[in-house]
Amino acid sequence: MYRNKNTALIIILGILLLLFLVVMAFRDITVYFVYSSGIGPLLFIGLIILAIIMLFLKGYK
Repeated sequence: MYRNKNTALIIILGILLLLFLVVMAFRDITVYFVYSSGIGPLLFIGLIILAIIMLFLKGYK
C-alpha cells in the first residue's frame, strides 16, 4: 500500500488549525462569529485548509 509522504506536515497543519480555531473561539465568542472577527482569520483558516488538501493530494501522485 502506498503511503502519503506528507502525512507529518498534514498533521502539523491540522493541529495548527485546531489551535487557531480554539484561540479564536475563546477570544471572540459571539453569535455573529463571522461578522465580529473580521476577514483575516477566515482567510487564514482557508489557506491552512487549502494547504492540507494540496499536500494530501500531492502525496498520492
